[in-house]
Amino acid sequence: MPVEGHLVEGLEDPDHRFLVGVQWHVESLDTPQQRALFAAFTAAATANRPSMIS
Repeated sequence: MPVEGHLVEGLEDPDHRFLVGVQWHVESLDTPQQRALFAAFTAAATANRPSMIS
C-alpha cells in the first residue's frame, strides 16, 4: 500500500516470538513509527540474547 508516495513492503508472523520482515532504511529513523519498529527489534534482540559467561 503506498504511503505518502512510498511503497511499504513488510510481513510479520504472529506464530513466532519475533518475526518481522521489512524493506526499510534504518538511517531514516525520523518518524515515530520507524523509531517504534527499531525499538521493538532491539528489545526483542536484548530479551533473547544469550547470557554473558564470565
